[in-house]
Amino acid sequence: MTSHDSNKPDSEHTRLFATADWSESSPIQGQVISKSAALAYISKKLDPQRNWYDQKARRSKIFHYSLLGLSTIATASIVVANSLHFTVLSTGLAVGATIATGFAGMVKFQEQWIRYRSAATALDALKLRYELGMHPCEGPDKHGRLIEEAEKIFEQEQSQWAAKSAENVRQPSSQN
Repeated sequence: MTSHDSNKPDSEHTRLFATADWSESSPIQGQVISKSAALAYISKKLDPQRNWYDQKARRSKIFHYSLLGLSTIATASIVVANSLHFTVLSTGLAVGATIATGFAGMVKFQEQWIRYRSAATALDALKLRYELGMHPCEGPDKHGRLIEEAEKIFEQEQSQWAAKSAENVRQPSSQN
């Protein structure tokens, strides 16, 4: 896994933004963020993360449709193979369809695709609102609001991953 495959910011991002206090009342303890700091944030964090989400959404969509197509074709072909008395082929198609369906259910590419696409779209919309000076990126602290709102999107996505990870970990059943 390369550093581009991670949701975690690299060390430069950490140095630039780790000291920020992302409180609800103000982006950084009452300080107004400069335009240059906001532009650095956009180029070093927001845009790369948005591109990462977009790439992962496209990949998950392709995998989802590939597995769905494979399963559908294999399932439909079983009837043809049976009618031609190709029992070995029929069995192979049934096994292939079962594996594709099981893998799709286990990995949940469709769910990943939707979440990644939602995050990429939210970041696009936020950046556009910032560029146009629309809510929530309006007023004298629009640069700080951009960073604050983007961090909320990143935090929400990471929280969803944490929740899904915890959900996938089986808890040992207690026997009385």
